[in-house]
Amino acid sequence: MNKTKFKKYLKKIKSFEDWIDNDEQLSAIENDLLLDYVKKLYEAIIDIDNEPKTHKAKKKHKQEIMSDTDIEEKKEEVKVEKIIPEPQEVNMEKKDIKEVEEEKPIMEFSNEFLSIFAENNSNELSEKLSKRPIKDLKKAFGINEKIFTIKEIFNGDKNAFEDAIEKFNNFNNFEEAKKYILEELAQTFNWDKPNNIKKIGQFIKTIQRRYL
Repeated sequence: MNKTKFKKYLKKIKSFEDWIDNDEQLSAIENDLLLDYVKKLYEAIIDIDNEPKTHKAKKKHKQEIMSDTDIEEKKEEVKVEKIIPEPQEVNMEKKDIKEVEEEKPIMEFSNEFLSIFAENNSNELSEKLSKRPIKDLKKAFGINEKIFTIKEIFNGDKNAFEDAIEKFNNFNNFEEAKKYILEELAQTFNWDKPNNIKKIGQFIKTIQRRYL
Protein backbone atom coordinates (compact mmCIF):
# COMPACT_ATOMS: atom_id res chain seq x y z
CA MET A 1 0.00 0.00 0.00
CA ASN A 2 1.17 3.49 -0.84
CA LYS A 3 0.19 5.28 2.38
CA THR A 4 0.95 8.77 1.12
CA LYS A 5 -1.34 8.46 -1.87
CA PHE A 6 -3.93 6.55 0.17
CA LYS A 7 -4.22 9.43 2.68
CA LYS A 8 -4.23 11.99 -0.10
CA TYR A 9 -7.11 10.50 -2.07
CA LEU A 10 -9.05 9.42 1.01
CA LYS A 11 -9.00 13.07 2.12
CA LYS A 12 -10.25 14.16 -1.32
CA ILE A 13 -13.07 11.62 -1.23
CA LYS A 14 -14.09 12.83 2.24
CA SER A 15 -14.38 16.34 0.86
CA PHE A 16 -17.57 15.16 -0.85
CA GLU A 17 -19.23 14.19 2.46
CA ASP A 18 -20.86 17.56 3.00
CA TRP A 19 -22.40 17.37 -0.44
CA ILE A 20 -23.80 13.92 0.22
CA ASP A 21 -25.11 14.87 3.71
CA ASN A 22 -26.93 17.84 2.21
CA ASP A 23 -28.41 15.67 -0.57
CA GLU A 24 -26.84 17.96 -3.15
CA GLN A 25 -26.81 16.67 -6.69
CA LEU A 26 -23.33 16.22 -8.17
CA SER A 27 -22.67 17.27 -11.71
CA ALA A 28 -21.38 14.84 -14.32
CA ILE A 29 -17.87 16.27 -14.01
CA GLU A 30 -17.97 15.99 -10.22
CA ASN A 31 -19.18 12.38 -10.45
CA ASP A 32 -16.30 11.54 -12.79
CA LEU A 33 -13.85 13.25 -10.46
CA LEU A 34 -15.14 11.31 -7.44
CA LEU A 35 -14.84 8.05 -9.38
CA ASP A 36 -11.31 9.01 -10.37
CA TYR A 37 -10.41 9.60 -6.69
CA VAL A 38 -11.90 6.22 -5.72
CA LYS A 39 -9.94 4.52 -8.50
CA LYS A 40 -6.69 6.17 -7.41
CA LEU A 41 -7.41 5.20 -3.78
CA TYR A 42 -7.82 1.62 -4.93
CA GLU A 43 -4.53 1.84 -6.86
CA ALA A 44 -2.79 3.23 -3.78
CA ILE A 45 -4.04 0.26 -1.73
CA ILE A 46 -2.69 -2.34 -4.17
CA ASP A 47 0.28 -0.09 -5.16
CA ILE A 48 -0.09 -0.44 -8.94
CA ASP A 49 1.13 3.03 -9.80
CA ASN A 50 3.93 1.60 -11.92
CA GLU A 51 1.62 -0.45 -14.16
CA PRO A 52 1.33 0.69 -17.79
CA LYS A 53 -1.37 3.31 -18.08
CA THR A 54 -2.22 2.66 -21.72
CA HIS A 55 -5.35 0.71 -20.81
CA LYS A 56 -6.48 3.50 -18.43
CA ALA A 57 -6.09 6.18 -21.06
CA LYS A 58 -8.49 4.34 -23.38
CA LYS A 59 -11.22 4.31 -20.77
CA LYS A 60 -10.96 8.01 -19.90
CA HIS A 61 -13.60 10.30 -21.32
CA LYS A 62 -12.38 13.36 -23.12
CA GLN A 63 -13.30 15.70 -20.33
CA GLU A 64 -11.57 18.53 -18.54
CA ILE A 65 -10.81 17.32 -14.97
CA MET A 66 -11.41 19.94 -12.35
CA SER A 67 -8.45 20.99 -10.25
CA ASP A 68 -8.42 20.89 -6.44
CA THR A 69 -8.89 24.65 -6.38
CA ASP A 70 -11.92 24.37 -8.66
CA ILE A 71 -13.47 21.75 -6.33
CA GLU A 72 -13.05 23.98 -3.30
CA GLU A 73 -14.64 26.90 -5.13
CA LYS A 74 -17.47 24.67 -6.31
CA LYS A 75 -18.26 23.62 -2.77
CA GLU A 76 -18.86 27.21 -1.72
CA GLU A 77 -22.45 28.32 -1.96
CA VAL A 78 -22.87 30.39 -5.02
CA LYS A 79 -25.44 33.11 -4.70
CA VAL A 80 -26.87 34.16 -8.01
CA GLU A 81 -28.25 37.65 -7.85
CA LYS A 82 -31.24 38.08 -10.06
CA ILE A 83 -30.70 41.18 -12.07
CA ILE A 84 -33.87 42.91 -13.11
CA PRO A 85 -33.15 45.35 -15.87
CA GLU A 86 -34.43 48.80 -15.14
CA PRO A 87 -37.11 49.91 -17.53
CA GLN A 88 -35.62 52.20 -20.06
CA GLU A 89 -37.41 55.41 -20.67
CA VAL A 90 -38.20 55.61 -24.30
CA ASN A 91 -38.28 59.12 -25.56
CA MET A 92 -40.94 59.03 -28.16
CA GLU A 93 -41.76 61.98 -30.22
CA LYS A 94 -45.10 63.27 -29.06
CA LYS A 95 -47.57 63.60 -31.82
CA ASP A 96 -50.99 65.04 -31.59
CA ILE A 97 -53.25 62.29 -32.81
CA LYS A 98 -56.56 63.62 -33.97
CA GLU A 99 -59.35 61.34 -34.90
CA VAL A 100 -60.80 62.63 -38.09
CA GLU A 101 -64.36 61.60 -38.37
CA GLU A 102 -65.61 61.17 -41.83
CA GLU A 103 -68.69 63.28 -41.93
CA LYS A 104 -71.36 62.60 -44.44
CA PRO A 105 -71.80 65.48 -46.80
CA ILE A 106 -75.14 67.02 -45.90
CA MET A 107 -77.46 67.22 -48.85
CA GLU A 108 -79.01 70.51 -49.77
CA PHE A 109 -82.70 69.90 -49.48
CA SER A 110 -85.33 71.62 -51.54
CA ASN A 111 -87.64 74.20 -49.96
CA GLU A 112 -90.55 71.90 -50.72
CA PHE A 113 -89.02 69.11 -48.67
CA LEU A 114 -88.05 71.42 -45.79
CA SER A 115 -91.59 72.84 -45.70
CA ILE A 116 -92.73 69.48 -44.31
CA PHE A 117 -91.17 70.47 -40.98
CA ALA A 118 -92.99 73.81 -40.82
CA GLU A 119 -95.83 74.07 -38.32
CA ASN A 120 -99.26 73.94 -39.86
CA ASN A 121 -101.84 76.14 -38.12
CA SER A 122 -104.79 74.88 -40.13
CA ASN A 123 -108.09 74.63 -38.28
CA GLU A 124 -109.35 71.68 -40.33
CA LEU A 125 -110.56 68.69 -38.31
CA SER A 126 -108.08 66.35 -39.97
CA GLU A 127 -105.23 68.60 -38.96
CA LYS A 128 -106.49 68.85 -35.39
CA LEU A 129 -106.75 65.08 -35.16
CA SER A 130 -103.18 64.79 -36.44
CA LYS A 131 -102.05 66.78 -33.42
CA ARG A 132 -103.08 64.08 -30.98
CA PRO A 133 -99.98 62.68 -29.23
CA ILE A 134 -98.66 59.16 -29.76
CA LYS A 135 -96.88 57.44 -26.86
CA ASP A 136 -95.44 54.52 -28.81
CA LEU A 137 -94.72 54.79 -32.53
CA LYS A 138 -94.58 51.01 -32.83
CA LYS A 139 -98.35 50.99 -32.38
CA ALA A 140 -98.98 54.02 -34.56
CA PHE A 141 -98.91 52.21 -37.92
CA GLY A 142 -101.55 49.76 -39.07
CA ILE A 143 -100.49 46.67 -41.00
CA ASN A 144 -101.20 48.11 -44.44
CA GLU A 145 -99.72 51.51 -43.55
CA LYS A 146 -96.59 49.82 -42.19
CA ILE A 147 -96.16 47.73 -45.36
CA PHE A 148 -96.67 50.83 -47.52
CA THR A 149 -94.19 52.88 -45.48
CA ILE A 150 -91.50 50.22 -45.62
CA LYS A 151 -91.94 49.73 -49.35
CA GLU A 152 -92.27 53.35 -50.45
CA ILE A 153 -90.15 55.23 -47.92
CA PHE A 154 -87.53 52.72 -46.71
CA ASN A 155 -86.97 50.99 -50.07
CA GLY A 156 -88.38 47.72 -48.72
CA ASP A 157 -85.90 47.57 -45.82
CA LYS A 158 -87.97 46.37 -42.85
CA ASN A 159 -85.01 46.40 -40.44
CA ALA A 160 -84.22 50.02 -41.30
CA PHE A 161 -87.84 50.99 -40.61
CA GLU A 162 -87.92 49.21 -37.24
CA ASP A 163 -84.55 50.66 -36.24
CA ALA A 164 -85.75 54.18 -37.12
CA ILE A 165 -88.99 53.77 -35.12
CA GLU A 166 -86.96 52.55 -32.12
CA LYS A 167 -84.77 55.66 -32.30
CA PHE A 168 -87.74 57.99 -32.69
CA ASN A 169 -89.29 56.46 -29.57
CA ASN A 170 -86.12 57.19 -27.60
CA PHE A 171 -85.50 60.78 -28.73
CA ASN A 172 -86.37 63.48 -26.20
CA ASN A 173 -87.85 65.96 -28.64
CA PHE A 174 -88.63 66.53 -32.30
CA GLU A 175 -85.45 68.55 -32.84
CA GLU A 176 -83.43 65.38 -32.23
CA ALA A 177 -85.75 63.45 -34.53
CA LYS A 178 -85.47 66.14 -37.23
CA LYS A 179 -81.67 66.04 -37.06
CA TYR A 180 -81.74 62.26 -37.47
CA ILE A 181 -84.11 62.54 -40.42
CA LEU A 182 -82.02 65.14 -42.25
CA GLU A 183 -78.60 63.65 -41.54
CA GLU A 184 -79.44 59.97 -41.88
CA LEU A 185 -82.78 58.85 -43.28
CA ALA A 186 -83.38 61.54 -45.91
CA GLN A 187 -79.90 61.06 -47.35
CA THR A 188 -79.81 57.26 -47.13
CA PHE A 189 -83.19 56.76 -48.79
CA ASN A 190 -83.16 59.91 -50.95
CA TRP A 191 -86.39 61.33 -49.57
CA ASP A 192 -86.09 64.70 -51.31
CA LYS A 193 -87.84 63.74 -54.52
CA PRO A 194 -90.95 65.45 -55.88
CA ASN A 195 -92.95 62.23 -55.94
CA ASN A 196 -91.87 61.44 -52.34
CA ILE A 197 -92.87 64.69 -50.64
CA LYS A 198 -96.45 63.71 -49.86
CA LYS A 199 -95.55 60.25 -48.55
CA ILE A 200 -92.68 61.59 -46.46
CA GLY A 201 -94.87 64.42 -45.19
CA GLN A 202 -97.45 62.02 -43.78
CA PHE A 203 -94.74 59.88 -42.18
CA ILE A 204 -93.04 62.88 -40.53
CA LYS A 205 -96.34 64.23 -39.20
CA THR A 206 -96.87 60.89 -37.48
CA ILE A 207 -93.39 61.08 -35.99
CA GLN A 208 -94.04 64.65 -34.74
CA ARG A 209 -97.00 63.40 -32.69
CA ARG A 210 -94.58 61.38 -30.55
CA TYR A 211 -93.25 64.60 -29.02
CA LEU A 212 -96.50 66.51 -28.41
